[in-house]
Amino acid sequence: DVHQKALVGITSSAENDKYDREDGSVEWTTWECRPWYQANGEIGGFVVYTEVVTDRVKAEEQKLLLQQQLYQAQKMETIGTLAGGIAHDFNNILGAILGYAEMVQEDSPNGSTMRSDIDSVIKASQRAKELVKQILAFSRQTVTEEMVLQPAFIIKETIKMLRATLPTTIDIQQNIDPNAGLILADPTQIHQIITNLCINAFHAMEKTGGTLNISLQNEELGLADLVSEPHVQPGHFVEISVGDTGSGIAPEIMDKIFDPFFTTKEVGKGTGMGLAIIHGIAKKSGGFISCKSSPGKGTTFYVYLPVHADMAPPEAEATPVEMIQTGIEHILFIDDEEILAEMGKTMLERLGYRV
Repeated sequence: DVHQKALVGITSSAENDKYDREDGSVEWTTWECRPWYQANGEIGGFVVYTEVVTDRVKAEEQKLLLQQQLYQAQKMETIGTLAGGIAHDFNNILGAILGYAEMVQEDSPNGSTMRSDIDSVIKASQRAKELVKQILAFSRQTVTEEMVLQPAFIIKETIKMLRATLPTTIDIQQNIDPNAGLILADPTQIHQIITNLCINAFHAMEKTGGTLNISLQNEELGLADLVSEPHVQPGHFVEISVGDTGSGIAPEIMDKIFDPFFTTKEVGKGTGMGLAIIHGIAKKSGGFISCKSSPGKGTTFYVYLPVHADMAPPEAEATPVEMIQTGIEHILFIDDEEILAEMGKTMLERLGYRV
């Protein structure tokens, strides 16, 4: 006991000492308890000096949090650049594999062992190609078909699909504002955002069941809301949120959840690219993704995409069916990858062209 120590001449002190108040709030203090000496030199009691430093401690914690978030943003930028470079090179290799495999497929008789084997090669290559597309989406190096759109319709259609695939132990609750703002985005990427977040939520509730909450609404974000997102301009946003009542995310891995290939799922249940892809999509659009999680209570992800109020959605147009062209013309085919140049030459020659 510090009081007893003071009465025997021992000074005690503490900095940023935390204690809980009766109303449930928390305070931090810096204090010192020292002996009080009488005129005759004997200890006559003790003196306690106390300073409430709650505001200072909270400010320091906020500063540390912002530093961690900025570090995370810089780390994601570096990983994205590295992943994009690797994916680009790998894409060239896959292009050659698929190109030659498809030519062999055309020459293989139906029902033959060769046809079956080459079909397996193409199937595996296409899976690898999809993974490369995910990596490129994360690194924001893909060419997307962006258009001005109303996200409510796409989200509702995605929810319909999810209802047919998720088990009945998952209760889907939706709050979709039909008047949410227009955004500039690729429709397939909005579908991908909802699907990836809902799949993650399902895995968090797979064993216990629970409630999947999906919402879309307008939000106004100012500078104070974007302190940890320095690349985002304040203004009008649509907020897409997907929440679950699952096990939550452990605090020690929160700073890793947007890393590519990071996953806590069992082998075969995910590549660890889902959240990384969403991070890339949101950042490319001028928005961001954030997360709130309570272990044992659940997790909610928030995706913010800027509103484009001054633009109108385009008229739907019929897409013409393109036929594979053949001919006898002379074509100059150039590629900086020799194997792709050779493959292109072979493919065009099979169609009758001189290369």
